[in-house]
Parts: sequence; structure tokens; C-alpha cells
Amino acid sequence: QQAVALFDELGNREGLTSSLATLTMRASTYHTDALIAVTSLAEALPDAERAVKVAREIGQRSAESYALFQLGLCMGSQGEYSRALAACQQSLHIAEEIEHRQWQTAAHAMLGGVYTGMLAYQEASEHFEQALVLAQEMHSLFWTRMATGYLASVSILLHEDARAEALLHAALGSDTAIQTLGQRMLCCASIELALARGHPTEALEIVDQLDSSAAQVAGGQSSLRVLKLRGEALAALQRPAEAEAALTAAQALAEALGARPKQWQICVALGNLYQTQERNAEAEQAFVTARTLVEELAATITDEHLRDTFLQRALALLPSSRPLSHKQAIKQAYGGLTAREREVAALIAQGKFNREIAHALVLSERTVETHVSNIMLKLNLTSRRQIANWAIERGLTANM
Repeated sequence: QQAVALFDELGNREGLTSSLATLTMRASTYHTDALIAVTSLAEALPDAERAVKVAREIGQRSAESYALFQLGLCMGSQGEYSRALAACQQSLHIAEEIEHRQWQTAAHAMLGGVYTGMLAYQEASEHFEQALVLAQEMHSLFWTRMATGYLASVSILLHEDARAEALLHAALGSDTAIQTLGQRMLCCASIELALARGHPTEALEIVDQLDSSAAQVAGGQSSLRVLKLRGEALAALQRPAEAEAALTAAQALAEALGARPKQWQICVALGNLYQTQERNAEAEQAFVTARTLVEELAATITDEHLRDTFLQRALALLPSSRPLSHKQAIKQAYGGLTAREREVAALIAQGKFNREIAHALVLSERTVETHVSNIMLKLNLTSRRQIANWAIERGLTANM
């Protein structure tokens, strides 16, 4: 940020476009979500857009390629998939045209990330493979680690666990220190592999290592990706209270940062957790939120095949909507009131007092008082007169 201000003051537009594009990574992108984000994706997006604009104005092709894949990274992390694809593809085209191997590597990695977000795992794998080949040809340790982490993660999603294990074994050295973004990417993939193989204790140990390595810098905070993985590991270990705390924290963080792709996946994890505890209403709400987000994200995908693939794979992770029974449909139509509560409301509409209602329904007065309180709470009413008006409008008195 200081560099941007100084480059602006000096009129150094080459430095300006580079610094603006790099600033994008202060948000929680899928490239940096293992780190602590300091701003939302929406706040970072204008920097990437301005970086592209400045690069084009000065005709600096390498700077334009760099700014474009950062723009695509930011958009893809928000779930603006078609716009993200277009930016990353344009970045790759320019990088290939000017034979810029590093930006070719980066553009392939960013494209893989966008395809992963759309659940197009095979397409993502192909781009990550190309990124890894280029990184190894350049002898770039950073990009080799990053591409390996990406490729291992998508291999797990493709149920190619043996391949993921081989990739991680080759990239993870004996040094246990976790100091770089590439190392954190590899560790996250290792956690995913442990979870996929049914080893949640091992997964949680790596999560703890990641949090410990960042503790001094983060001041006790955790990153979005690590929080989500912690919740999944704790859920697999049947520690529901701790899992819920981690996942709800991750959900709130994803929402605050504008990371909608992560948000719907966390909602699915929460819904599954609630189901194991028979907290069906909370589970249904989590699944409804996930389904809404999935439909919103699908609307950003203009390619019909990619959109259909995304919807099919995302919705397969959600429980199918079951048709309501006759009893459930009636209850839903009457504001969630039970059959007994509807009877009480109808008698109130007839001018009956609690004692009379208790006598008519063979209940205690205290039970009737509880029903009246529940009716007011469910319908957001404050008086018996309002209950009476509601019951008359719904035709409940005609059924008595």
C-alpha cells in the first residue's frame, strides 16, 4: 500500500501496476486462503481492475498478464466464474505470446483453481499438471510446491489418493518447519488426504502444526481454509461441539470475506454435522443456504456444460428435497402451528377464555397457556385479538 502511494506520487506506472496486482493477495483467494486475510475480496477487486487498466495504458504486456491472472484469481474466489475464466485465459494467451514462462505457470494454476471452484476436476487437473511441468522446467521451488499442492488436492477430489500421496511425498521434505505459502499449501493437501483415507487424528495434528506455525504472526487467528479443515477433522473424530465452533467460525469468516465458494461448502459440512446430532431444523437451514449459494454461483457460469456439471456435482452433496406429507403441508400452511395449536386458535376466535378452552379440549389451563404462548411466538403476534383475527382469516373457525 505504501508502494502504491509512492508510485502514484512518482508517476511510476510500471511499479504501480505491479503493486496493485500483488495487493489482491491480501484477500482470502483460493491461492492464499491458507494465510490470514486482511480484507474482503470485494475490497481487493478494484486494485486488480486498476492494475489491468494501468498495464494496458502503458502497453506493458508482462504486467498485463500478471494483473489479469490476479484479477481472475480474485473473481474466481468470489465465484464469478465466467469472468474469472476469461481473465485467466487472456493472461495465459499473453504469457504464451511473449514466452513468459513464470506467468504461464501462474495462469495455468489460476485456471485450475477456477475449474476446481466449478467442480470441473478433470479440467482443473490438466491445468495443474501443466503448471507443475513448467515450474519444474524453471526450477522454481515456489511454483513447484504450489502446483503440487493444487494437483494433490484435485487428485483427492478425483479419488486418486495414491497419486496425491506420491505427489506430496516428493514435495514434502524432512524439514518440519512450515514457513512459506507453498509449504502451507502442501500441508493443507496432506490434511485432505488424511481425511479422505479416514485418518482424522493425523489430519488434526497437521492442522495444529499449521495454526502453531502462524500463531505469532496471526495473533491467535486462523485462516479460512485451515478453520474449515479443523472443523471437518473434529467432526470425523466425533467431537461435535468443537467441530461446530470451528465450522461456524469458518462460515462467518467466509461470509465476511465474500468467499462464496467456500461458504456453500462449509454450509454442507455444518448441515451434515447437525444431521448426526438430529438437529434437523438447523441442518435443513444450512442445506437451504448452501443450495441458494450454489444456484447463485451456477448463474455466473455461461458455458452450459460447465454449469450443468457444477450443479449436478454440488447438488449431489445435498440431501434431496423430499415432498411434504399431507400433515406437514397443513402445518406449513398454518404458520407452523400444530393441530392442537390450531384448535386453540379457533376457540380463541370464538371468544373462549383459557378455562373454557381447557374444558373443551380436556386440557389443563397451564397447557392452554403454553399453547397460546407458542401461537404468539410462531406467528409473531402480541394479543389474543390478533390470534382471533388470524384464525378467522384462515377459516379455522369454520372447521370447529
